[in-house]
Order: sequence, then structure tokens, then C-alpha cells
Amino acid sequence: MFKLRAFLADHRTAVAAMLGVFASPLLAQFIRNVDPGLVSAWVWFVGFAVTYLVVVTASIAPTQYAKIELLEAMLPTISAVLNLDQKTDRVTVHHLKSKRLERYEQLTNYYPSNTGKGRVYTFSHGIVGSVFKTREPRLFTIPDGKSFEEAMKGNWGFSEQELARLTRDRRAFYAYPIGTDGAVAKAILYIDSSSATTLTDAELLKDNIEKYFLRQLETILRS
Repeated sequence: MFKLRAFLADHRTAVAAMLGVFASPLLAQFIRNVDPGLVSAWVWFVGFAVTYLVVVTASIAPTQYAKIELLEAMLPTISAVLNLDQKTDRVTVHHLKSKRLERYEQLTNYYPSNTGKGRVYTFSHGIVGSVFKTREPRLFTIPDGKSFEEAMKGNWGFSEQELARLTRDRRAFYAYPIGTDGAVAKAILYIDSSSATTLTDAELLKDNIEKYFLRQLETILRS
């Protein structure tokens, strides 16, 4: 579904035009030329319904999906300017998927690992979900002597099933809100690290993001 949304967002004008201009008339012409007794009326109804559903879906596909490549092209620069370590640190962008259901989705792959986009989470767990609601940047480092599992359960409320979806070698986490959609953030710039000593200066991270990247990220994600 994630790839379909991205494709429709990238090509929605062409898809809607093609289906709207060509598919429906061709389907109607086909119906007129076929013996009505051979095919149930429900088949034609479903054919029309599917055609128009794809047209509508393409026309309303969220614009954020069309910005994935542009955002991913920014991630190496963000990593370099924020002085992240490519051996231990990752950076990605999450965006609001459903305000009503309080869900967010990983919009880009992690840089530099090139994995992860399309995963969906709820606001109820994790630092990203928290920052979606508070719209305030936050840094969290797992204290010495506490395991990843203990921290994720105790501090962020993850269940065993949800823990299975997480990368367990992470020790530090930072989330910065981008834009607003009512009372919640529109997106989150997220960084994590397998080292507890890389992400230590929250103010420096905040200042550099706001100085070099925030305006551009807000412009890209503005719908």
C-alpha cells in the first residue's frame, strides 16, 4: 500500500486523466457491444466502481508521498551537518498518517541503512509519538545499566509484539517536530544511535536543525 500511495502521489494527474478520459468510455463501449445475457450487471457495476475509485484515490493521494525522494536526498546533508556517525546513527522522517486514529508512518528510509519506510505506529508509544502530541523536541538516552527492552517498556510503553519491530541496538533517540496539523505535528525528523555518547546535546541539535533545515523541511512537507 505504501508503494501504491507513493506511485499515485507521483503520477496522480496522469493516472486520473488516463482513467477518467479513456478507461470509463472504453468500459462503457465494451458494455454496449457485449451481449447483456453473458455477464451479470454486477460485473459492470463493480468495473465502473473500481475505475472511479482509482481515479478518486489518485486525485487525493497525500502530497507528502510525492516528496519522498526529495526528503531522502536531504538526509545525507542533515546527517553531515548534525555531525552524525554513519556507523552508529540513523536519520529519517515520519509523517502524520491519521490524526483521528493517532497514527504516524515512516515516510523515508533510514539514512544510511536505506530501510524502514512504510512502517506505521501509534502516538501511544515511543519518543516520536510523544513529540507528535507535544510538538516539542525531545532527546532520550537509555541510562547505564538499563536494557533496551526495559527502557522501551518502562519509559515508552511498548509491548512485546511492538518491540519485535524495533531495532534493539539503539541507545539514544531524538525527535524534532516539523510543521503543525491542528494540535499535533505534521511530521517528525527522527534520529537514533547505537551509541549513548553521540546524541548528547539537545540544544545544539535543535539549533542546527532550525538554522539549516527547518524552513526547507516545512516547505517540502507543506500540502
